[in-house]
Amino acid sequence: MEDFIKQLRDNFSTRFEDYSMPKAGIKKRSKVPGVMITQFIEELPEGKSTPDFLSKPIALTIQEGKLAIFKAHVCGDPKLDVTWGRAKGDMSDTEKFQNKYEEATGEYTLEIPRVSGEETDTYKCYATNEYGNAICTAALNVIEVGFKKKKAMEQLEDVGSGRVNKNCIRPCVRPSFVLGNAKLAKPQGESNVYPV
Repeated sequence: MEDFIKQLRDNFSTRFEDYSMPKAGIKKRSKVPGVMITQFIEELPEGKSTPDFLSKPIALTIQEGKLAIFKAHVCGDPKLDVTWGRAKGDMSDTEKFQNKYEEATGEYTLEIPRVSGEETDTYKCYATNEYGNAICTAALNVIEVGFKKKKAMEQLEDVGSGRVNKNCIRPCVRPSFVLGNAKLAKPQGESNVYPV
């Protein structure tokens, strides 16, 4: 009877081995905080390893129009495939999102020239080989300076043209003031409220 059960068990596992679902990944800890490693198989062959980050990209806050560069150093055997992604946006524009590898330093980079507010996002670096993958993230924040300049110019134009922007008025002691060469008088129908 035991032989029959063993034979049935062996036959069953052999028959369904090719059709079984892949095993859930084994989560591993990296030496670098913030890196998530998943190992695809239970035991690694001797001398082989899952991907890991030696250094991961750091969060960046960059002024619009400047160059943003994320850098990563990875290790693992066999050779790794390193790719980049975004949490919310598309990265198919290869002129805007440039993936580079420097063989001399072993450094992978993602360069984003002339950043704008549209590139503000969380970026992900993926290192993958046949035994597993490693993922880390870094945020890009873009400071939009043009918006503030444009808003200030619009407010000055409103004052200079006689249009009063309600966000740009306050009580004033004097009935008029000089802005450049233009002298502005008290607005019609307003008492003690003057453009600033």
